[in-house]
Amino acid sequence: MASPNTYSGGAGGASGADLATVSPLIMSGSVVYLDSDTGDDSYTGLERVKPVATLAQAITNSSNNGVISVFANHQETLTAKQTISLTGLSIVGEGTGSNRPKFTRNVDDELFDVTGAGLLLDNLYFVASGTSSTNGRVRIASADTEIYNCYFECGANDDGPSVEYITGAGQARIEETMFVSTASLVTAQPDSAIKVTNAMSDLRLKSVTLDGGDTGWAHPYAVNGAAAVTRLRALNVHLLNDSDVTLATGTVGYFHPGNTSGSARLVWAS
Repeated sequence: MASPNTYSGGAGGASGADLATVSPLIMSGSVVYLDSDTGDDSYTGLERVKPVATLAQAITNSSNNGVISVFANHQETLTAKQTISLTGLSIVGEGTGSNRPKFTRNVDDELFDVTGAGLLLDNLYFVASGTSSTNGRVRIASADTEIYNCYFECGANDDGPSVEYITGAGQARIEETMFVSTASLVTAQPDSAIKVTNAMSDLRLKSVTLDGGDTGWAHPYAVNGAAAVTRLRALNVHLLNDSDVTLATGTVGYFHPGNTSGSARLVWAS
């Protein structure tokens, strides 16, 4: 068996996701660095001082159970779907608040098409889409995925959900993450924040904020449980500014709303 890689100073980030900042960091795979400012796709990205410039190249250069550490203030508009088939991949952002790495969809397709199990998205900022699409921005068809401490702007061109679980999804978690409707007109509301399109088991939502902003959601539910969830565990989910939730017949578990505002409601089909 190959020896693990030991990063004595960690991945080298000053702030942001734990994997980007803790030291030392000992792992079976490698860290690939990504930065739109100083990066170049001719690099391997295995050195912090020589990052790659695009997420597509970072995924190509990474491996199962690897880490992609994205520099603070990275900004990237994606004009093609990013298929993430690696297992155990962690894409983690450096920086805090609006300095987190930003990704914008500018294609009528998914932004991330997740088919590999065990994906972690941590401390990333998803800007409202530049191109209209009914596809989910992060479409998940695999098990054991986690979205942590991310921020989703949901705008007029987001005619599909921000996170969508389809056949193959399960053991999924969204924690410490915010979804905000940024549309300025009620005729241009975003579709929804989270959608369960096909039946799945084990969905955990913890400390998630759903904010309808000034215009709300077009679906009209911020959480569209169109299919049954076995073992739903939703704790401290904030439903702000008319952010409604619907859960399909056959869904079992619990849902605890935290703060609520407007006419936010939960509809659980019997």
